[in-house]
Amino acid sequence: MSAELTAAVIETARLAARKLTGHQRRAFQAEMAERHCGIAVLR
Repeated sequence: MSAELTAAVIETARLAARKLTGHQRRAFQAEMAERHCGIAVLR
């Protein structure tokens, strides 16, 4: 888990998520939450 995410990293993740749709977008957002926030998501 990262200590703190910078505004640039958050904005980059948002831009990437906007380019995805449906299942790919949800999977990407779940992966980001697991990696950077330590949040366990349901699969």
